[in-house]
Amino acid sequence: MSYDIVLDTNVLRHSIDCDDDSKATACLHVVFRILDDDEYSIALDTDGEILDEYKRNISKHRGVVAQRLENTIKKYAFGSHSGQFEWRFPIDEDEVSELADRGFHDDDLIFVRTSPKTRSESIISSDGESIADEEYMEWIEEELGVTVCSPEDANSEVFDG
Repeated sequence: MSYDIVLDTNVLRHSIDCDDDSKATACLHVVFRILDDDEYSIALDTDGEILDEYKRNISKHRGVVAQRLENTIKKYAFGSHSGQFEWRFPIDEDEVSELADRGFHDDDLIFVRTSPKTRSESIISSDGESIADEEYMEWIEEELGVTVCSPEDANSEVFDG
């Protein structure tokens, strides 16, 4: 059984295409750590919203990382379970309605709703306007008991923490 982690789409996007070299490197490290280490897996919601968002965003890019991510997702989507993904039932929308009322991005609510159901109870995000925004991050951590960290902090807070 692996240690499943919610991975915000921006981490995948920044691992593929980012002008900030240090952010790109940190995102690449997180992505490959999960894909290459059987101890970790990416948590997905049972409705498939996270997987759909991954596919929409990754398909826009080309390159070695994008191709590997796309191939991994295709393998899983067509039933060849690689162990790199874990399905989780998200918590009810009512439990995060306060975030929505505060202006939290609707598209990102599924990541927050899925994270309390993972073994890691964590989200790795590089989205400073949503999940990693200080106000929202504080609410997620206090109300749901979920650790929110940046790719740069993932080694100490998630992987080796």
